[in-house]
Amino acid sequence: MNLPRIEAGEFQRSSRCSSGSATCTRVGGIPKLVSAVLAIILLSSLAHASPTLKKFDATFQIAPDYTYTVRYEFAQVAKNREELDELTRLSAMRYAKSREEVRFVEGYTLKQDGRRLAISPQQVYRQASQASQSVPMFDDTEVAQVAFPSVEVGDTVVVVWEKRVKTSAFPGQFFAEDYVCGCRPVEYNRLTFRLPANLPFKVYARGQYKISEKIQGNTREVTALLENFPYIPKARHQPGDLDMAPNFLVATSFPSWEEVGAAYWARARDKAQVTPEVGRIADEAAMGAAGLQLVENLYNWVVKNLRYVGIFLGDGGYVPMSVGEILKNRYGDCKAYTTLLQALLAAKGIESQPVLVYLGTDGYKELPGPTPRQFNHAMLYVPRFNLFLDPTNRGPFGTLLPEVRGKFAVLAGNRPQVVRTPAGNPQEELYRQESDYKISLDGSLSGLSTLEVRGGWSGYFRSLESADASALARNILSRFAEGGSGSLMLTDLSLGYRWVGNWNTPNLVQISDLISLSLPQGLALFYLTQMQEHVAQEFRSAPLIVGARTDERTYRVQLPEGYKLLRVPAAVNLSNPSGSYQATYEQVGSTLIVWRRLVLLKDIYSPDEYPVFRELVLRVLQDLRTTLVFSK
Repeated sequence: MNLPRIEAGEFQRSSRCSSGSATCTRVGGIPKLVSAVLAIILLSSLAHASPTLKKFDATFQIAPDYTYTVRYEFAQVAKNREELDELTRLSAMRYAKSREEVRFVEGYTLKQDGRRLAISPQQVYRQASQASQSVPMFDDTEVAQVAFPSVEVGDTVVVVWEKRVKTSAFPGQFFAEDYVCGCRPVEYNRLTFRLPANLPFKVYARGQYKISEKIQGNTREVTALLENFPYIPKARHQPGDLDMAPNFLVATSFPSWEEVGAAYWARARDKAQVTPEVGRIADEAAMGAAGLQLVENLYNWVVKNLRYVGIFLGDGGYVPMSVGEILKNRYGDCKAYTTLLQALLAAKGIESQPVLVYLGTDGYKELPGPTPRQFNHAMLYVPRFNLFLDPTNRGPFGTLLPEVRGKFAVLAGNRPQVVRTPAGNPQEELYRQESDYKISLDGSLSGLSTLEVRGGWSGYFRSLESADASALARNILSRFAEGGSGSLMLTDLSLGYRWVGNWNTPNLVQISDLISLSLPQGLALFYLTQMQEHVAQEFRSAPLIVGARTDERTYRVQLPEGYKLLRVPAAVNLSNPSGSYQATYEQVGSTLIVWRRLVLLKDIYSPDEYPVFRELVLRVLQDLRTTLVFSK
């Protein structure tokens, strides 16, 4: 079963920041975070080296009003066929048509024998970005790319682009970012910024960038150079490049993170006006409630009456639609959800502030310097109740997806403030499963299960509300060795998600005088055996993203007719600083009752905390492999 695609807020890397890229200058947009199969924590994939970046050179000419022109030169070489296919994608240039222009300067394939095959005008293509194709009236982002002629493994491809930014994303401000993440070898990476000497501007960097500066007359020039950085494999389930790139550079005119919040609020403030229509809806949606119940009623109205459409922060604009547009269209992105809820709350006298945060595997720590690229998502904070709300999530009131928990964030209101979003609480993040199993003498397993998800994790399952019950069960079972068919039906949405399911898996066990098997996981939304990928390494140098939660399961296994259980397995009781795990086995008549409870205390574990986490999970996996033996 593939869980719903989660739109990861509003941030898109430039073409150089694609998965596996080596160095990335950010100029706006939004990536999509694909939700994990069976909600197996967060998106993670095995790293692989991309084409070697032989040269990246970016020169910015910044005007007094912070508009600018930048010239990019890329030179790359592929060492194998797989890398060859990435050359065009990693040489593309993304831009917003409404405020930016991109000009192709030159490009060519440099053959190993020294021949230079130039790119013709017919080999330069412009097309709407993937997001822009779905909502072109809101996102005017285009991608310019080239098709390199006659490229073979070992050839060098070169392309030069020039971009002119006619209007800054935040008028009167400049920000650009570059990082070398180790996802591919980098031989030469340089950025040069030229601007009036009296213009506020600062470069922040972590890692091995060599920063130099000179002033000639009224012009200031700042250069950041990084050379000969090797490929560094990534670990599974580690944070993304914003957090983990060994080399990250921020060039910015913003003096502080609070100023980033103030700049967003300056453009969003007038969009959340309390109009007569907003007041009328607030009165109706309130249903006479007060206090926290009033906030919940307004939140639920927004969740039920808006449809999510990706209108992106970066290239698509940092300004939300007005409440009038939102109510007319009844759709919008995270900015629209936040703006409308803020206006409804204001209509009832309740103050709230937008929250700028990163939705995804990044954002646990701040970038080297203040920049809007730190954030890709907007939520809302209600000071009166110390409450963070994410209506885009469409989950139960007061819950946050794991992707926004424990993150560095900025409150963007009249009083901008750096904050951290709440971390996951395993007492509130709950998965509970109760299953009745019957092993038949034909070797099949049939079962009846009740599944319940509460807290932020329930947001992963929102698109399954209208799923076909038979197809849903079949897709879950087909992902694993057990297989089978059945039905999984949603029955309750009051506090989270609650399903009732039944299924049959034929030919699961071989019937003889002895029947031996590990307890099947059956029709489940989370498969604990998948945690094996979290502990595959003995040691880690990067943090591990897991997601705090409590996972509690009860199985009642009806013994096959004419058989008895040879031995009741031993109970397990383990607790350490990472969490706890208990398992009990009890035979009552002809029924074996198995109870398992796993508690993970944190959303993310540091490398120092990883050994005790691994100790816990290895013991869980050992218990899951416990063999049940029945005999006549």
